[in-house]
Amino acid sequence: LVPGIYFLRLGGRLLVNDIELARTGTRVDAKVVGLGVERDRVPGQTGTTAKYSYTFEFLDTNGKTITVNSAHSYSQHWEPYNEEGLMPIIYNPANPEQNRINSFGRMWLLPACQLFLGLVMTLFGVMGLLPTSWGRKLRGLK
Repeated sequence: LVPGIYFLRLGGRLLVNDIELARTGTRVDAKVVGLGVERDRVPGQTGTTAKYSYTFEFLDTNGKTITVNSAHSYSQHWEPYNEEGLMPIIYNPANPEQNRINSFGRMWLLPACQLFLGLVMTLFGVMGLLPTSWGRKLRGLK
């Protein structure tokens, strides 16, 4: 029950933040001017994991050149960008560091998965507490 509520809360917070950014943010095609790779060694395993990030450059609504790092660098692979090196992003004009790659996967998939997982875990947690045949089965009782 508790993990389900945690995922519901986390997914809900991410969804609200992304909805606010989509509602108030500015969409631009930003030029990819830097690609970064951060490698982490996983304890107890051989090899490393890689996190990829981007540095973007774009003109804001006032014509000023803004250079920002991607807000999220948790991707396990490079995102595609077009031949000119442009990638669609959405950013907060008051704080350009708050930005996202403007794609379904980057903005909506993670909150949706967390909300779904949280809902399923919460439902099973509640069903396990009920004094019904389902609850007894989930608790391993006959």
